Amino acid sequence: MLGFIGCVEAIIRQIIQTPEGWRVFEADVLRCLTKVFPYAPLLYTIEVDSILIVAVMHVGVSLAMGFGGSKMANKERMARRQKPLN
Repeated sequence: MLGFIGCVEAIIRQIIQTPEGWRVFEADVLRCLTKVFPYAPLLYTIEVDSILIVAVMHVGVSLAMGFGGSKMANKERMARRQKPLN
């Protein structure tokens, strides 16, 4: 667990050095990917006097499906969205 915390802390230091240097995820939310652990991305916003970490997500979570839920639940939601409206 300490390795994961160290990895996240290193990413936060990188974000602090160049907060606008990362890819825009959505609107005012940016993302920074970890390289060591299977967690991606670290999502954050730039506030007036701080940086707000919104989420650290596991790669198993579909970004298109939103924040949360299992892979199976995400597949079920996607299947429902693809059904034609009658």
